Amino acid sequence: MNKSTLSLLPGLFMGLVLFPAQLHAQPVYEFDHLKVEPCAYQAADPDKNWALYSEYLLYLPEDHDPARDPLPVLIFLHGAGRRGSDLNKVATLPPPAQAENGAGFSFAVVAPQCLSGRNWTGASAELMQFLEEVVTRFNFDRDRIYICGQSMGGAGTWRMLTDYPDYFAAAMPICGGGDPSLSSRLVDIPIHAFHGRLDNTVPVQRSVEMIEGIEAAGGTLAQLTIYEDLGHSIWYTVFKEPGLYDWMLNQSKEASPPLSWAGFDRTPDGWVDTGSVIGWLNVTYAPWVWCPAFNRWLVVPESAAGPGGLWAYITR
Repeated sequence: MNKSTLSLLPGLFMGLVLFPAQLHAQPVYEFDHLKVEPCAYQAADPDKNWALYSEYLLYLPEDHDPARDPLPVLIFLHGAGRRGSDLNKVATLPPPAQAENGAGFSFAVVAPQCLSGRNWTGASAELMQFLEEVVTRFNFDRDRIYICGQSMGGAGTWRMLTDYPDYFAAAMPICGGGDPSLSSRLVDIPIHAFHGRLDNTVPVQRSVEMIEGIEAAGGTLAQLTIYEDLGHSIWYTVFKEPGLYDWMLNQSKEASPPLSWAGFDRTPDGWVDTGSVIGWLNVTYAPWVWCPAFNRWLVVPESAAGPGGLWAYITR
């Protein structure tokens, strides 16, 4: 397989403007389609030792109206070599580079930057705080939040999935690795992982272990593509895969197996079961239920109340 490459952004350069009292030059950005946005959550506590740079890259389709049509969004986590405080380093990587070069995505792209000396796996809580900020601010579709990353970002993708398995509709970890002992948390998430067989930086076994762990736990939605003749830097190839973004956009938390809701009464022999019960609750106390079959909490509609409005159960 010939290694694919992406061209650098037109007009992209490092700017250096020095002032007497300035210790570090501020980066200069010249983008046609990407925007640079501030991390508002950091402004509320500027003295905290944050792991993310104070700005991030954002792509929105030109006709986006957040009030009218919530967009799906792809979160991209870069690798270790692009850490720092200059988003130009992140903008040359796909998917941000594809968006800047006119790919015309129908979805949003959000690309934060990890500061030097830090890593994504150690900043999952802050990263979730960041994601909640941007998802709320731009009214992104919460049923179609996707995450991907390469190398260190691939490891960060696995970490975010295992820490927040209910948050993402699909994921594409690239030449990364996670904790196989936590892979059972991922059985309900569509995942397409990628790795190069000749990777000497992150061994391919790191991805194999995660997929095998998911399958051993009963998951059927995870897959792994291994490039037999490629090494570590496979991300340019991955993001040119035909149908990759179509696969991603076809994944939605709305597409979970359908549930039917019904009330039930207690009899001398216990609760009446007219179907395959996969969860139960007392709706008097809380409008949600823990559903073991889907390994997550589900919101209960008002119509789910059983006799007397007290009890409800859910069946497939």
